[in-house]
Amino acid sequence: MSSTLIIILYDGVWEKNEGSSWNWNGKRQRSRCIVVKPNITFKQLVDKIYQTTEIDNNVFDIELSYKPNIAIDIVPIAIENDRDVMAFICCLRKDNILLCVTLVRKSGNITCKKAFVSRLDDIANLRKDDDDIHYMGEDDTNDEGGGGSEEEKEEDVDDDDDDDDDDDDNDDEEEEEEDNDNNDRNDENVTLLIEPDIGNINQKVSCDGNKFHDDYFDGGYINIVPNDAPKSHST
Repeated sequence: MSSTLIIILYDGVWEKNEGSSWNWNGKRQRSRCIVVKPNITFKQLVDKIYQTTEIDNNVFDIELSYKPNIAIDIVPIAIENDRDVMAFICCLRKDNILLCVTLVRKSGNITCKKAFVSRLDDIANLRKDDDDIHYMGEDDTNDEGGGGSEEEKEEDVDDDDDDDDDDDDNDDEEEEEEDNDNNDRNDENVTLLIEPDIGNINQKVSCDGNKFHDDYFDGGYINIVPNDAPKSHST
């Protein structure tokens, strides 16, 4: 089975001006030649065109078409499947016609990201959520059941220890005051008893110094006895 030569024009479009026929407008006048078998499939033809023309198939799709050499001006015929490929090869054997390839940029390669614009209700909801989180944090901190961080718990323990120390100090001060009061009461209940060696002088002298015996005596001594002790006199 003989091979078929195909002349390819690519990177152009079909145009029709008013009052004229359809003409191929090659933007850069690019062309290639390929040799194919008559039973080539549509997919095989497309792959061969990509390989020969070095068109990036990740960026562009290609559309294949041709215009038969007939007296009537008709719209160029598109090649979209295997049957269209067979019809094109039959026309090519009869007349030298060209295979025209139009490049179509793939829409998937044009990335358009929608800008995020916060609506007023979204902002209000966000603020409400933040307030709820803040209030929840305060409830956890003020909870008597043990909320708050470890540092706060340690501070609470330190405060309790300080309170206990203050209570102990207060208790010590109260005990000291009670001891002083008892000592004062004991002092009030104590009198000075001056008993001379000679004579019958037995004069009680209070610790406050208000009462003293006016008589002079020699050889006396002072004996401290409680007020509630039994009274005795020396002779």
